[in-house]
Amino acid sequence: MPYKRFAEAITMTSKKYKIAYNKKRSGWAEDIFKWEHTIQTGVPIDLRGFNTSYLVLQAMTMWGNDRQMKFVGDAKIFRRNFVIDLLSYEDNSCRYVIPANIQQRLIDIAKKD
Repeated sequence: MPYKRFAEAITMTSKKYKIAYNKKRSGWAEDIFKWEHTIQTGVPIDLRGFNTSYLVLQAMTMWGNDRQMKFVGDAKIFRRNFVIDLLSYEDNSCRYVIPANIQQRLIDIAKKD
């Protein structure tokens, strides 16, 4: 079973999800288990499960500003891009304390892709 290492996390997530669902707002009778799940066009699917949470964040950003997202299969490039995106994120409160030469280096690295 390829997802055996995630079994405990999946079980805990399921339990917490059910607890949260049972604490729903009164008057809300909609069964969220019956919701239809769709995948937006242009969003890559990571069948190996390595980039999933980062892809969710990227997809949320993409939907907010209509930017096309690139899927990175190489783990080294993926980690590098993650750090660059994290450091250069507009709402990162620490973004402006990064020295100017480091900021410029991040811009140069990002342009290489």
